[in-house]
Amino acid sequence: MSNMMAVLCARQLAFPHVRLEGWKPEDRPVAFTPIQSHYSIARGAMVCGMGMNQMRGVPCDRLTGRMSVEALEEMI
Repeated sequence: MSNMMAVLCARQLAFPHVRLEGWKPEDRPVAFTPIQSHYSIARGAMVCGMGMNQMRGVPCDRLTGRMSVEALEEMI
């Protein structure tokens, strides 16, 4: 539940109109998450209406789980 709320909070910050007006055709939400993140992150994207396919998995260090900053910069 907390991951879904985090996705909803991020959506509200980036797209405040969605809560009252819904998604506009020009909206193109994309979110980046560690590839090892819990499945509830993608489910949160589904619930908030942006779609699970809009979540981009960023490679991580296998031992620490730390997101690769270089990979994230390249993906952006």
